[in-house]
Amino acid sequence: MHKINDRLIDTGQVISYKGIPLALSSKFGAISYVSLEGDNAIAQVGQIDKPFRTIQAAVDATPDFGFVYIFTGTYDGQINLTKSVTLFLYGATLRNTSADATQHTITYTGLNVERKINILGVGTIQRTGVTNADTATARAVWMPFLHYIDLFVGGIDVTCTNAAAFEFAKGRHFTYRDGKISITGRGHGIACNEAHNGNSYLFERVTVRTDLGRCLNLYGGSNRAILRDCDMLSNSNQAIVGVDMTFILEGCTTESKLYEALRDYQFGRIRAINSKFIGQTYAWSGQDYIQRFGFQNCDFVSKTTFPVYFKPLLDFPNQQEFLNCRLIAHSSATQIFAYVDQYGATSVKFINCTGNKDLPAVRYQSVIRNYIFEETLSDITI
Repeated sequence: MHKINDRLIDTGQVISYKGIPLALSSKFGAISYVSLEGDNAIAQVGQIDKPFRTIQAAVDATPDFGFVYIFTGTYDGQINLTKSVTLFLYGATLRNTSADATQHTITYTGLNVERKINILGVGTIQRTGVTNADTATARAVWMPFLHYIDLFVGGIDVTCTNAAAFEFAKGRHFTYRDGKISITGRGHGIACNEAHNGNSYLFERVTVRTDLGRCLNLYGGSNRAILRDCDMLSNSNQAIVGVDMTFILEGCTTESKLYEALRDYQFGRIRAINSKFIGQTYAWSGQDYIQRFGFQNCDFVSKTTFPVYFKPLLDFPNQQEFLNCRLIAHSSATQIFAYVDQYGATSVKFINCTGNKDLPAVRYQSVIRNYIFEETLSDITI
């Protein structure tokens, strides 16, 4: 383990060159080095005293499953990955300032085969320079259509202007730990915009701040996202939106200053523990073919209306359970919980929950069949 800016980085077998720790563990395979003092013309893979000047040259020269060590400095331009590779940033900033929204900071342009890509260390990825606020097709990290990428990012911060931080078409697996995302203007924090079975996401100790976009915008095909100790805030959109997704949240805070903190569509499933949802409208809403939601020791806070709203469709069995939760409605709210039933068969339980006022649970009825409301908010201790 090595400590960089108060973060512990596992660098395997460590030696020192000019006082800088270097990872030389054989598990990384061939190693290339990148420095602002390097020279692509004489650089050699595995030679620390002959570093490359550009990341692209180092990536191209490094064999599959190799390791590219990037020294301190700012490196401009788009990096095209075509192989499995590990990028290790030692205080480096990877930046793309092009006004062309089709250009990204890191992207995959290789063959349609499975790849493993790691971006580790302590550093920053930036995508700025896009001035057209009506479109946000630029990304800091873009894994395009028809590719199956396992991406691991650790210790890296991402800042963007009118661009998304991470976006996938078919991501397969994405793990992000110990990082911060900051988006100015348009652009989501993390997005997957194509339904595809088998994707999974793991976010631990991640902070996301967005301006006009969502923190998480995930379209799935029975996919799963696990969030632990994460902090999500959107100024002008939902903080988290999922379509056909399973969300598991532990110790998270999710907030929207304009809409819901969390919205789930189409076969949505949520299990949240010790988390807080703060919405300008609803704190949480579930809609369409929703199935099962469970919340334990969670807070739901609405700043303008009531905290919880869900609207199932068709003959799908739905089950919601709230255990040891707090539901805080705005002072002008006429209810603390609302349920719109359209052909649904639903069980709703509130167990040992508290609210900020003695308000009824209100349900608006369309065509109701097999409706069960087992424990209403009249059971809540105020």
